[in-house]
Amino acid sequence: MTVQYQIPVWLDCDPGNDDTFGILLAAFHPRFKLLGISTVHGNAPLHKTTHNAVALLDVLGFKQDQIKVYPGAEEPLKGEPLFAAHIHGDSGIGGATLPETPKIKPSNDIGYLEAMRDSVLQYPNQICIVCTGTLTNFAQLIIKYPEVKSKIRFLSLMGGALNMGNITSFAEFNLYCDPKASEIVLNDPVIGPKSILAPLNITHTAVANSAVRLKIYNPQDENSNSSIREMFYKIIMFYSKAYETRYGIIEGPPLHDPVAIFSLLPLIQKQQNPEENLDEDYKYHYLRRKLTIVQDGEHKGETLVKDNDSSIEEEDGSYIGLNANIDLFWEYILDSLKLADEQVFGSK
Repeated sequence: MTVQYQIPVWLDCDPGNDDTFGILLAAFHPRFKLLGISTVHGNAPLHKTTHNAVALLDVLGFKQDQIKVYPGAEEPLKGEPLFAAHIHGDSGIGGATLPETPKIKPSNDIGYLEAMRDSVLQYPNQICIVCTGTLTNFAQLIIKYPEVKSKIRFLSLMGGALNMGNITSFAEFNLYCDPKASEIVLNDPVIGPKSILAPLNITHTAVANSAVRLKIYNPQDENSNSSIREMFYKIIMFYSKAYETRYGIIEGPPLHDPVAIFSLLPLIQKQQNPEENLDEDYKYHYLRRKLTIVQDGEHKGETLVKDNDSSIEEEDGSYIGLNANIDLFWEYILDSLKLADEQVFGSK
């Protein structure tokens, strides 16, 4: 596999069925260098999302502190936390059999905000922060250490939706769970223009249909029937059943969170080669607009732009992903799964 520029990434997440695939992609694909993980309330309470992160790394063959995991915020900046057991199960990763007492433990050498800050300072102007849960941790980071804002290359987040929702008719779950943090981040004059959104509009195209699922795990194929693959397959199938029950989606569940990681690739490539046409490889299209997040009431958490005119572009607006090369996205996921297999079981 030819490796181009390796992107240093800090992953802030709330594992989460789809977060497991985000960790898989960031930890194994050679395009990314995963510097560390911070966990946050969201799909499940913090103690569960933290356990899920370290237990998954354990199962995937990592050693203590090879990828450090720091527990973050237990609740949003305002209000009470909301969890998503109806989609992700009580554990946060329904379908997964993870060790109750993993060998890997959360790191406590420094606090999570200090760990995030230190990584930014270690990789100034290169590091990308990826948030696949609420934005509580990141909002706290830029409030406490505003000096990091100018040194972050991109903030890529799974969150938001244009004219649709999943937790309500209007709002996407991550932004709904902490709208105050979302507003602080996306309206920041430094971070807002460096923010990449993977909203429901694009993540709903990354469907784990039956053909994809067979590539993840095929019990009849000795090259794709490992216990690691079976675990990811069971995670997908639990997620699929939840989507069928709640939303009537029978083709398969959308794999939201890894899209935020994948979305870094076309924009970094365009940054390095401004004249490059992103249609050729990534088929990536976006709006660039300033955003506001509704704070209260029936429309709480809704992602708003000034209007729905897609011909308008604001140079100081956030990047809002609309579509991407989903076949290529699945290639990245499957390549990462192959490398995880090799780490755990060795090359065949």
